[in-house]
Amino acid sequence: MLYPLLTLLLAKPEIVLANTPQVQLVQTNADNKRIQASQLYQEALTLYEKRTQQSLEEARNKLLQILPVWRELGAKSEEADSLVGIGMIYYNLKDPQNAREYFEQALVIVRQTGDENTESIVLNNLGEIYRGLGDVKKSLSYYDQALAVARRAGNRISEGSTLKNLGAISEELGEWQKALLYYEQALEIARKAEDKPATGTLLVSLARVAEALKQPQKAISYYEEALRLAKEIGDKRSQAIILNTMGKLSDGLGQPQKTIAYYEEALRIFRETGDTRAQVFLLNSIGIKYQILGDTKAARKYYEEALILAREIGDKNIEGEIFKNFESVSQGFQLPKTKIRFKHVFVVASVLIVYITIRTIY
Repeated sequence: MLYPLLTLLLAKPEIVLANTPQVQLVQTNADNKRIQASQLYQEALTLYEKRTQQSLEEARNKLLQILPVWRELGAKSEEADSLVGIGMIYYNLKDPQNAREYFEQALVIVRQTGDENTESIVLNNLGEIYRGLGDVKKSLSYYDQALAVARRAGNRISEGSTLKNLGAISEELGEWQKALLYYEQALEIARKAEDKPATGTLLVSLARVAEALKQPQKAISYYEEALRLAKEIGDKRSQAIILNTMGKLSDGLGQPQKTIAYYEEALRIFRETGDTRAQVFLLNSIGIKYQILGDTKAARKYYEEALILAREIGDKNIEGEIFKNFESVSQGFQLPKTKIRFKHVFVVASVLIVYITIRTIY
């Protein structure tokens, strides 16, 4: 996780009284430049928060515009903050090479000024950049440096973020015990800070590790706590994702009823949030579980709804898969004597699709 743009806390300009008009003029010009640069920095922050392609580019341009001003004024701290901001923007613009360049420039300055708080953040960000570039060795080197500096500076937020990233890279390498150690330390920091979103994220990470270590009950325990926190902060999407994962875990434990219950709850939330694709996959999954349980009527019901939504989103692959599932539970299904020629006719996107034809018994 990269740190967000650093908030530039500029003190009010200290206007030093001078004895001559010339000195006063120089001082006033410097103060004006600082004030104008500060305003541009705040405008860049506002643009950055919008996170659109255009707003990010505009924010970058403003920060590039004020870099020479900070250098002219000898404002090293402000220059470093702007460099970090530009690096963050390039990272969000999917340009890791330029992001790395600006982070490295910022690192030189903060080491010169002895700003260990910002140094730990920049080192952590560089670790994340190299991780994304696939250079694990350099990534770990920067993370290790970031952790040491953060602890020396007493920056618990930076320490927690770096521990989380070390846990993530250990997880990617399949070093589960290391990942467990890092995540547990990060979790302790998040709990003490009462940071519920970070705590929830780390609980999910620990649940994944527990699954990898073949500890399903421990994983469920972590997921349950993460779910409770997601409900407390009103994070609907996280709730649905956790419920879906718990359903898969219960399925692996041979608990079909629990699996269905988790999937149903996740489905309800995805309906609320309007995530049609997620609904399709869950409807299909629930249909499969009912089919395994021998409840073909319930299975057909879920497959039918999944087919309609799959057609809406235009996913031919999943539509074909669901149709096969639907066919498998519909074979041999008998209708009462009727003069209706077709058993199931569904109207999907104004197109009549005939799935099964059963000749009328007269």
